[in-house]
Amino acid sequence: MRFTLTFLTGLAATLLMTGVSNARTFNATAVLELPECVKQCGIDILPRYNCLVGEDCWCEREGPLQDELSQCVLLECPELREALEGLKFQALTCDWPRDRNLGTLATGISYALFSVASFFLLARFLSRWPYLKGAGLSWDDAIVLVCFIPVVGMTVAVTKEVGYGSGKDTWMLEIEDVVNYAKWFYIAIPMYIAAAFTTKLSLIALYLRVWPASRDCRYTTFRRLCWTMGFLLVGAALACSLAMIFACHPISNAWKYANTGNGTCINRVAAAYAYGGLNVIFDLIVIALPIPKLLQLDVSRRQKIGICSCFLVGLIATGCSVTRLFTLQNLTTARNITWDFLPCGFWSICMSA
Repeated sequence: MRFTLTFLTGLAATLLMTGVSNARTFNATAVLELPECVKQCGIDILPRYNCLVGEDCWCEREGPLQDELSQCVLLECPELREALEGLKFQALTCDWPRDRNLGTLATGISYALFSVASFFLLARFLSRWPYLKGAGLSWDDAIVLVCFIPVVGMTVAVTKEVGYGSGKDTWMLEIEDVVNYAKWFYIAIPMYIAAAFTTKLSLIALYLRVWPASRDCRYTTFRRLCWTMGFLLVGAALACSLAMIFACHPISNAWKYANTGNGTCINRVAAAYAYGGLNVIFDLIVIALPIPKLLQLDVSRRQKIGICSCFLVGLIATGCSVTRLFTLQNLTTARNITWDFLPCGFWSICMSA
């Protein structure tokens, strides 16, 4: 029975090819050697669109036909390698672009932002160093130092991803390189979550330092809110990190597909939306927390506006988070992962740095 189905699948694929000899030339043997799941998706979907392999409708890189083909391949093919074989065949047959490369730009931006983050970290510690007549170091500085660790990890991950083809079209890469890219993308996710949440946690620690407890009232409403938000941030960071680390069973399925896992993974794009939305909400709360206290300062209105503006600079990171959410919408059916995932990675780096 299995042999009969395989033979019929190959025969149907061959019949599909015979009607397009005048459209584009391709290796018919290569068609028969495509993974069964790829051929079956073509046999099931192309007739509904009155489209044949090699025609313009098949070669379009966007549209309902390509979305349906992508979704079918992502669901039916058990491994990333099989989907990539089909993608490579389609790209070579249709003469898709072969020279696009944003990898250098990605590493340049990553290194630039890492340098800026390193400079401000050093400036912060020097300005608070007691030997330089600073105010002294405290828990908020320790948390900032912890936050810097995943930022370093993300920079390394970006370098590795670019080395394996990030910023290039997937069909121009070796399959092994794409798999390695997916591994480093997976590694970068929990580091990104850790960097985002520890940054907010450092601000909470700063608030507790700036507005310490008094002898008469150790736990004011403001400090209670800060402590509550601190515990929520730690809990959310652990929950989101563990959810993304163990999103697939077994874990190796996380890089067999970068955005799905053939039924063995949770919907990671939906999880990214949930985390992104939660991150924006936490951003707004943490930024808004000290505003009432700042407005109560016994300074001029101009000074109050200036001080509040310094805290509101954090809205830039919130803007990056919101923009990142919009880059997630096309990842569900993305096939060209080393190219399509780049905007999401870019805004993740901007937000974390």
